[in-house]
Amino acid sequence: MLVDYSSSDEETEDGNEQKSTESTNTKDESIQHLQKSIKNSVRKNLNLELCEAQELHVSLTKTVILRHHWIESFVASLEKKFRNIRKFPLHLNSLKIYCNEEKTRTFVGLTSSEEFFAYLSKLVKHCDEVLKEFNLECFYREMSFHVSILWIVGDHRETLCELEEDFREHFLD
Repeated sequence: MLVDYSSSDEETEDGNEQKSTESTNTKDESIQHLQKSIKNSVRKNLNLELCEAQELHVSLTKTVILRHHWIESFVASLEKKFRNIRKFPLHLNSLKIYCNEEKTRTFVGLTSSEEFFAYLSKLVKHCDEVLKEFNLECFYREMSFHVSILWIVGDHRETLCELEEDFREHFLD
């Protein structure tokens, strides 16, 4: 599966830029279909109500709390680190169940393919460098890059893992 949530810039014959969002819409529709299908299956088979993740992303840091007076310099440091990073498509190839550290939410995620691990790790390294400047906790040592597409309050890993293989067979073929 290929996901590209950004519109691409293409140059026309006269040198002007043309925005293309065709792949974005198609990919969003396939993710929405997958969300609805898994959500309905979980409701029917496990009597659990999953919520659809609205803003899809790949986490490059743990959740951190910033002091108000740090925000501007924190953002400026990140912008400096990411200044030369270009947009890129991300291949998602497997489904996995996750739970946050506090065990207050469980997520259904699509994992990134291995070919992007080194690149995403480099991005995490940039983020970790900024986090260290502010004495904040760095990213997990064992990284699992993924896009969470569904979530539910509480720790439901055991229950959702019962259907994990079925999800893979039915929804990712």
